[in-house]
Amino acid sequence: MTRLPYLDNLRSVALLLGLVFHSAIVYGADIGYAIQNQERSSALGLFCYFIHSFRMPLFFCISGFFTGLVWERKGMRAYLESRWNRILLPTLFGILCLAPIQYFLMQKEKDQSIDYLSFYFEFWQPSQFALSHLWFLVYLVFYSVLWMTLAPLTKKLFSRLQSFKLSHSSFLILSVLFTFSSTWIANQIFRKGIPILGIEPLLFIYQAVFFFLGVFAYYSKQVFVLRASTKKETQLFTFLLLPSFLGFLILEKMDPMWKAYHWVDPFLRTGHLFLWAGLPWLWIPLFVGLFQKFFNQTSNAWAYLSRASLAIYLIHHPISLWIASILVPWNSHVLTKFILHSLAVFILSFAIYEFGIKRIYFFRILTGTKETT
Repeated sequence: MTRLPYLDNLRSVALLLGLVFHSAIVYGADIGYAIQNQERSSALGLFCYFIHSFRMPLFFCISGFFTGLVWERKGMRAYLESRWNRILLPTLFGILCLAPIQYFLMQKEKDQSIDYLSFYFEFWQPSQFALSHLWFLVYLVFYSVLWMTLAPLTKKLFSRLQSFKLSHSSFLILSVLFTFSSTWIANQIFRKGIPILGIEPLLFIYQAVFFFLGVFAYYSKQVFVLRASTKKETQLFTFLLLPSFLGFLILEKMDPMWKAYHWVDPFLRTGHLFLWAGLPWLWIPLFVGLFQKFFNQTSNAWAYLSRASLAIYLIHHPISLWIASILVPWNSHVLTKFILHSLAVFILSFAIYEFGIKRIYFFRILTGTKETT
């Protein structure tokens, strides 16, 4: 199997959607964030929930798929090299240099006299430390180590499962059930939003399932490989999406996941977990099918985004918070602020990449930027 352009393109878009998400969340209703506008928009809150319902599961699933692809095609040494260059170094750079900025800006809102150097050294105390927007890279580091540890056993299991010759629909149904059962079991022990040294156990297990099912998708030749979606399948997914998404929104408000399982209505929580687990498996094949049909191509623009997306995502969050601190006090309409915020984040992030990171070898290495071919 050769590298699949539409998946590279989809992964880049999933990353860059984070820039819009972190702009919208400042102005969206019913959702919390580090710095928020006094007036908030229900439409932007809905938009945030929409992106949140699929973006990171999609990203982890694609990452798992490429894990299987690189491991099989290039071997363990190439896999280790790619994990070092594309994940571990950017993670270390981001945690040391970028993550503290978010929490400094949050503290600055409360105490204008605080200086960054003092805050930086206090940040590393266990009670203060957090991962900011870099949590997904830390999770990927752990998932990569888990894969290398379990690869011999897991590959044998995947090979046996291949003999069943699962259909596309059967794969998706089993994926929903496996994601739900794993998350349900994890929620008996862990609550959402309760981190341990920056890592939320429930979220870690939830996203791990998408990563390893992505690996299995590579070995089983399901979901991500080129295939013609049937009209009935597309209609069914589209029909299920709206009620599933609306149900997820309702349960997000009725059933706060930070409450332990035994503190809430078990029927509501079970339904909430089922939609949390199942909704991404409706979005994923639809987005993959869309990119297979319309964006299965290489071009200078797509190649640029593939190289730049990780570095831009790494640096955008402090920029977004800084812009939020400037725009929030303005007496302007919330949608006007959101548009200005998004444009400023994109322009500044791409400018820093284009005129700084891209041209300086040291920063290309730190941000996991691929060499220009």
